[in-house]
Amino acid sequence: MKSKRSKQASHTLSKDEESIKRLKVPILSFVGLRTCLLLTYFSQSLVVACGVRKQWTRELDGLNTSAQIAHIRKILSDLGMAGRLSMEQAREIRAQRELAQELGT
Repeated sequence: MKSKRSKQASHTLSKDEESIKRLKVPILSFVGLRTCLLLTYFSQSLVVACGVRKQWTRELDGLNTSAQIAHIRKILSDLGMAGRLSMEQAREIRAQRELAQELGT
């Protein structure tokens, strides 16, 4: 009986919760707005780890949480982040950007 309940619970995840599960955010007990906020903050930290500073208040002004996540993911894809989002990949992007900046000047 317990296995049926756990299977049913896994199928009722929202799109944002599935994204968080894929990103392996350690705190999965939060649901709803808290889940969206965790994903937003995690994605923002990836952008910063790529070496890009943004004024997030202006950047995300007027967007709901799902639109914020989509906007930050677009920023990450523009920076060259492909596939699974990770800090290692963000550090590599930052190193490439710094090298290109040094060679450019």
